[in-house]
Amino acid sequence: MPSKIQVLLASGLPIVASVPAIGTAAQAVRNSQGGRTLPPEDPEKLAQVIRELYDDPETVADLSANARQFAIENYAFASALDRYEALFKSL
Repeated sequence: MPSKIQVLLASGLPIVASVPAIGTAAQAVRNSQGGRTLPPEDPEKLAQVIRELYDDPETVADLSANARQFAIENYAFASALDRYEALFKSL
């Protein structure tokens, strides 16, 4: 997964990701409930999603909160360290 996904989620703003549906970036955006995914190379769909978010500040606020919370829970240093420690213990 591109490292910028974690940074963008941590920013606390929604992500509009034009990425392959089966990739890890799309999975992270979906799992976070912090943005929207759409197929690459579809400028009309991209414009549509941006307009929808622009017109719906309540949804933007919800996506923003979800993105930030997901980043804290999954990508913060302490969380990552705990997961690595659990993994090593399980081995």
